[in-house]
Amino acid sequence: MRVDEELALRHSMEAVSAFAKNHTQLWAFFNDVDDIPLPSLQNASFDSDVAYFKKVSFVLSAVQSIAHKPHVVVRNVETIVRADIAGTLSNESFQQTLRDPALWKQKRRGISPEYVHHTESIDEMCIYENFFVIMVLNIIQRSLHHYEEFYANSIKSMSSASLTLDGDKVLTVFGTIKRLFRKLERIKKTDFYKTVIRHYTPLRYVEATNILKHDRLYNVVYRFYHESTAYADEKELISDLLSYYYILLLRSLKKTGIKLAPSSNRARTSGKTAFFQTPKETRFFGNGFFLTITKHDNQSLDLTVSLESNHDITAKHRFAVNPKYSFLDFQPMARKAKDTIDTFEAVSVWSLAEINPAEVDVVELGSATDQEVMDAYLSTKLLSKECSKSVYELYCPSCRDSGMRSRKGVFTCPKCRTRYAIYQSEGKDRAFFLRLRRPR
Repeated sequence: MRVDEELALRHSMEAVSAFAKNHTQLWAFFNDVDDIPLPSLQNASFDSDVAYFKKVSFVLSAVQSIAHKPHVVVRNVETIVRADIAGTLSNESFQQTLRDPALWKQKRRGISPEYVHHTESIDEMCIYENFFVIMVLNIIQRSLHHYEEFYANSIKSMSSASLTLDGDKVLTVFGTIKRLFRKLERIKKTDFYKTVIRHYTPLRYVEATNILKHDRLYNVVYRFYHESTAYADEKELISDLLSYYYILLLRSLKKTGIKLAPSSNRARTSGKTAFFQTPKETRFFGNGFFLTITKHDNQSLDLTVSLESNHDITAKHRFAVNPKYSFLDFQPMARKAKDTIDTFEAVSVWSLAEINPAEVDVVELGSATDQEVMDAYLSTKLLSKECSKSVYELYCPSCRDSGMRSRKGVFTCPKCRTRYAIYQSEGKDRAFFLRLRRPR
């Protein structure tokens, strides 16, 4: 995600947290969910991106200077070395040598030390402030990759009226990002980076030490971190992004007339047992459907939809959030889950994608807002159409192929893998789609 999007997400989660404290049970939260002041994450601004790149360039210049002369802690180490290479001894080392007979040896001119105690001063670079610098470099690298993905998706293709031309803003950004990556790679080749990264562990908390506050170069890095970083931990970012889209899904459910089931009324909305933080299912019903939402993991949730008239006919959909702009990382997940779910979709700030084990299909939604993306997603999961049973027992309503396979009232197309059940509602035949796929 871009910096503006991360900052908007952070503000969204603050708004959700404040709202949840005043709506501690899910029934109250769901009834008033539209009142949450939830800002959109879609905050694209070329000028804002250019300003961010300038900040990154300035910070990387400061880090380059730090790498040439970093803050260190001088540590004295007591060692035993050969007398001929020890150089001048301190008084303390000389006294220790006198008291250690094992170091002395009989020679022609008398007894003399073969080895001596020696105090060595070592400059220790692996200090908190230098770990902090490495952490900020990692954040910058992650951020630049996200910007690169974002603008790669902005390149015009043959489906556009024209292709990308010289002088286009996209090309300007790519040139800037390339220069920043080169700057970052030069830092990674320094002794400073190579030494500190070997001992680096992620910082859980950031403390404003005297060096970070008062050393000019380190303070540049520290101020950048506070002004331009909403999430240092990508796991926290992903978790909040899932919570954000969970709230949008609740709004979509409410908009379609779906109601919260009484068994979920008293679910908590804040703290560690909050309904969107635990794997406990939340239940809904309405419009002839029964639904449950269950958090699958930190990045995805499962939406199951069944007919109220027949709970044996159930579709299970996995919905994942994507802090990046490319969806290729999700294909291994889809392959792993293909036998346990009907559909797998993932959403980024700007697009929704259907993830299949062999391919990724980005759904064309034009300039849809965050909420409109979620509305479009839910509409495909509650898709039911009046139909002629005699026709669609034989032909696929998606690709028109014949030879449908039927098992326990569910029809599966062997060509496009669309799955649907035909049921009676108010005396009419209807098709409920468990999985609707485009033909391959």
